[in-house]
Amino acid sequence: MDRDHATAGNKRARHPGRCVAFVHASALIAGATLIWLTNDLDRWRIGPLAVLAAFTTVSVLRDISDGTSKVRVSGVPIGLTMAVVLLGPGPAALLGAATMIVSWTRTRVAWPRLRNNVTTFVWYPLVAGLFFHETIALTGLGAHRLAYYLVVFATFVVALVVNFVGVFGFRSYLHGSSMVHWARQAVIPIMSAELFSGLLTMAVVWAAIEAGTIGIVLAVLVLMIFQYLVGELLKSKHRGEQLQRVATTDELTGLANRERFRARLDQRIADAKSSEEKFAVMLLDLDRFKEVNDTLGHHYGDELLRDLGPRLAEAIGHDGLVARLGGDEFAVLPAEATNDAEELEAIAQRLTRCVQHPVVVDEMTLEVGVSIGVARFPRDGEDPHSLLRSADVAMYAAKEAHSGCKVYAAALDRHSVRRLSVLSEFRRALDSDEIVVFYQPIMYMG
Repeated sequence: MDRDHATAGNKRARHPGRCVAFVHASALIAGATLIWLTNDLDRWRIGPLAVLAAFTTVSVLRDISDGTSKVRVSGVPIGLTMAVVLLGPGPAALLGAATMIVSWTRTRVAWPRLRNNVTTFVWYPLVAGLFFHETIALTGLGAHRLAYYLVVFATFVVALVVNFVGVFGFRSYLHGSSMVHWARQAVIPIMSAELFSGLLTMAVVWAAIEAGTIGIVLAVLVLMIFQYLVGELLKSKHRGEQLQRVATTDELTGLANRERFRARLDQRIADAKSSEEKFAVMLLDLDRFKEVNDTLGHHYGDELLRDLGPRLAEAIGHDGLVARLGGDEFAVLPAEATNDAEELEAIAQRLTRCVQHPVVVDEMTLEVGVSIGVARFPRDGEDPHSLLRSADVAMYAAKEAHSGCKVYAAALDRHSVRRLSVLSEFRRALDSDEIVVFYQPIMYMG
């Protein structure tokens, strides 16, 4: 696992100075010394070393993203573990350092990070190699025993741990975060894949031992094909996820779009019906937004919306949902399971303060207001269409009254079914001459 591309998090990174450079240099000197002291464990076989070098080089140049934690995954740990078992810790350590230098020609990471990567990829094969050979020496296990390959698996795990400590310990120092943070963000999501790689390492080491250099070549070819296929599958998966995000995300604000909001509302209604939960839907329409567009141009309006989207999402919280329905109209599905008018008005006030916060675009301060309509489930509707319609009625009532927020009430609905029915009856009566007009004469005395 090559972690050169792990995210740094939100904290401002420290700039590593001479002290860090001295630590890296000392670690590399200590590693070179350890290679020299343990040279009796090494077997410098040019053929297998060249094959493994070719494999790790190609593997690191064609590494693949796991798509979640920003970690780059490759077959390098498998290749280095094979080198540890077949050639010894010294060749494996030099191979690790060379691999990181090759990787740098593509990634162009900063020099402090390159130094740390090279140092880590020298030391983790060394530690893993010493663990493997000392364990084999103490137990007297031969390559024909199953326990031998269990030691190979344990060696892979040791290498994984040292790799993690070296790379993410450095990142923890730079960004002031904990190792636990990095474990959650980068390692846990791909742990199952790493353990599978450990099992795969057992198989390829067995093939290499049984068939010699030819076995190493065949194992390497299989691994390269396997990495290529996994890479293509991940690319296809990421492409599908990206298309899904595009289909359900508003491009300008990054919020959910109408389709995604409707699907979430459908699910919320289904859950509420089974649990008798109460909740609310809110519609927001910006005040004075049209003036911004008409006076300054759509660029300013777009920048205002782009700034407003993340702020609305933060105000409503992770468990709620904010969607842009179009133009300057937004829909909100609060996480709170309530339809109490006072609580909902408190949420509306929080959203109002968020919207009213000034936005600076090209050194010009823009301020807009908002009108919010609230509809409650199941009181104001038991399906998405009815709830959104009720919220829309309340929102326009709030806009006309300049009150900021209105909770739906039947009295606000000037287009109710009853009103529509009365209008239809009037039209029918007029067409069929059912209305009789009586005149009341008014007399004026001169």
